[in-house]
Amino acid sequence: MDLIRYTHACIRLEHDGGALVIDPGTWSEPEALTRAVAVLITHEHADHVDLDRLVRLGATIYVPAEADIEVLDAVKVTSGEEFTAAGFTGRLPPRPRATS
Repeated sequence: MDLIRYTHACIRLEHDGGALVIDPGTWSEPEALTRAVAVLITHEHADHVDLDRLVRLGATIYVPAEADIEVLDAVKVTSGEEFTAAGFTGRLPPRPRATS
């Protein structure tokens, strides 16, 4: 397995010909998404998701079920639910609670 870190929050995992890209935001390099099979967005801040790039990517996109992310055909994942993307099995942690 290869783990490649890009700018800010973007990480690319490669294994057996599949690539999962996590949080490819507006600051990450476009090449992070090259031949990506799946994309995981952990939350809806612009530094973690660039909708303009994702809309035309053609990869399966996974988003938190409670997130306000409008991506066509995105797979909604509930916190704590196990899922498989690009051959990787993962689980989204619970969203942090806002503190006052």
